[in-house]
Amino acid sequence: MHRGLLACVTLLSVSLALAVPVSAQYEGFGAVTAGGDGYPVVRVTTLDDAGPGSLREALAAGGRTIVFDVAGAIVLADFLYVDGAFVTIDGFTAPPPGITLRNHGLVIRGSRGAHDVIVRGLRIRDAAIDGIQIAYGAYNVVVDHCSIAGSGDGNLDITEDSHDVTVSWSLLARPLAPENNMLVKYRAQRVTLHHNLFVSSHQRNPTIGIDDAVVAATDTTVDMRNNVVWGWGKGVGSVVRNGAWANVVANFYSSPDSPAEDQVNALIVCAVECGDFDSYPARAYVAENYSPDSGTADIDAAGNETAPFPAPPVTTTDVCTAAREVLAGAGVRPLDPVDEAFVSTVALPECFTDLSVSALAVPAMVTPGVPFSVGETSRNLGSGDAKPATVTFRVSTDTALDAGDAVMGRRVVPLLAAGATSVASTTITVPAGTPAGLYRIIASIDPGRFVTDTNAGNDVAVEYLRVVLPDLAVTDLGAPIVAAAGATIQITDATSNIGYGVAGSSSTRFYLSRDAVPGADDVALGARAVPALASRQASAGATTVTIPPGTPPGAYYIVASADADQAVAESRETNSRARTIRIQ
Repeated sequence: MHRGLLACVTLLSVSLALAVPVSAQYEGFGAVTAGGDGYPVVRVTTLDDAGPGSLREALAAGGRTIVFDVAGAIVLADFLYVDGAFVTIDGFTAPPPGITLRNHGLVIRGSRGAHDVIVRGLRIRDAAIDGIQIAYGAYNVVVDHCSIAGSGDGNLDITEDSHDVTVSWSLLARPLAPENNMLVKYRAQRVTLHHNLFVSSHQRNPTIGIDDAVVAATDTTVDMRNNVVWGWGKGVGSVVRNGAWANVVANFYSSPDSPAEDQVNALIVCAVECGDFDSYPARAYVAENYSPDSGTADIDAAGNETAPFPAPPVTTTDVCTAAREVLAGAGVRPLDPVDEAFVSTVALPECFTDLSVSALAVPAMVTPGVPFSVGETSRNLGSGDAKPATVTFRVSTDTALDAGDAVMGRRVVPLLAAGATSVASTTITVPAGTPAGLYRIIASIDPGRFVTDTNAGNDVAVEYLRVVLPDLAVTDLGAPIVAAAGATIQITDATSNIGYGVAGSSSTRFYLSRDAVPGADDVALGARAVPALASRQASAGATTVTIPPGTPPGAYYIVASADADQAVAESRETNSRARTIRIQ
């Protein structure tokens, strides 16, 4: 520690303590940081650029929590470097109106020993290059509730092998070069972006890539959730390119003053090329994002992964809830006039929905294992457009929807504008083995986390569903009265479905028996295939069989047994018919 710092900055502790993780305060990849927790508190007592009591002097070594006894603007003559590890810069400790850095930004570089760094509650204005730069292998970094605007290059760039970084609840607005809000590139990875406001930047909201060379990611590049991206003019919103792996989930995108051809550029995932530039294929899991702008209804179609890349949990809500929370809480609070001006440009639309299953039509009777059609009408009774939702059909013994109800099928309801209706017929199936009886069919619509449904009480429709079984029986049987042992005879039969359910294909088998009841000692003569039969439908046929040679003379029965192999679940399983025959 420098002698000047010892003389002019008060230390609340004279010995360094082991760093204590503060992960409970933050989420995402950077939450593992210890920051300066457990280390001495260093107080900034002057707004001077350098010298005793200055922020620059406080950052000359690691292992400290920096607090402010002064408030106002620190006009910097050069970049402000974090020289060392385990550092917290807490701008929220300053008296009103807080701390603002001007003309130059904050640099956090692993090449200068920076890791486990927390930056919170700082405003940064008009930095010559980057507002905050996290680079050259810096890791375990959190930037929380900061406000950065007017930077000459990027407002906040995370590059050059940096990793395990969280940027949360921050406001990034109108860089001096209007296309450079945030860049995550050059092998940076494991970056979480949540609950940030990106506003008034033509590009890099953010732009996420690995390198300009043909290099693919080896770990999650960015996990981006619950952010608001607003007003990209004639540029683009978020771009995932150059081999990056990203999750882009439940973010709000809108650029109402842009031409329609630019509004559709809210979210771009470059599978092969991006505009005029080739791009090594990027991969992105994209889900539950929303934009009210023209042509952006299917914004999630930009994704090309079916499952998210690994990332630490982040509390994620529906888009509408998150957007309002970001507008009310991102940046340094209370807002200064600069931030107030940017926030005032954001006008969130009413995007709340009220999805309802308003009608359900089911057959009078259905059979387990046999597909049937159900008619269903879903409506959006809310004031905002609803993205595609899922209607799930379940069979239940009561009217309450619970985890034990068996799923019979699903259908996807397309995007519904406010007040719109979707009518469809869906083929579903009661699970095989379901006993006969009176059940309920429950149709429930699930909007997912994309929007807040304002009335969950009408998400479910219930109708009675009678489950019935077939009953196969041999209703007619013909055979010769007399036959010789070893002779060939023809047996005719009619096998009917006398039950209410639909019977699948089955076999009627014929036996030679000493009595009229099927038994284990009966001699099998042959069988006939019976097709599927609807209720009250019959199948007739003739079957040629041979009386076994050596059969002793005497009185016998030809016994015909319907569904002898018990391939069909029936209300009764013992339907057979017999006819006498004398063997000579």
